[in-house]
Amino acid sequence: MTGEPSSLVEFLEGIAAGLPDVEAAVDRDAITYSTSGTPFAVVRAGDAAFRLRADIAKGALATPDTTPSAREGAGWVRFTPLILDDFVLDRAEAWLIVAHRFAWESSSPVGR
Repeated sequence: MTGEPSSLVEFLEGIAAGLPDVEAAVDRDAITYSTSGTPFAVVRAGDAAFRLRADIAKGALATPDTTPSAREGAGWVRFTPLILDDFVLDRAEAWLIVAHRFAWESSSPVGR
């Protein structure tokens, strides 16, 4: 992606486009990203929820702008950054990639 992203949605769309086996479902104001039928992120304007491994979710919750997500299931965290600086974008990118990998690996009965 060139230039600064204008929104968290735009930024994460660019990252998701580079991940293997990602489906994106748009429902009103949100994009749900899944792999092998397993949702791993929900993104909307100014807000993103990621399904992380429990240990990573615990660490994520210790960072600014991050709270437990109302989504069902363990490991979901909600990220609501007020600004899009390099630190915010680094966390959002890392969490999307880790959430994708976790969902991808857990969707296989023998792991990947």
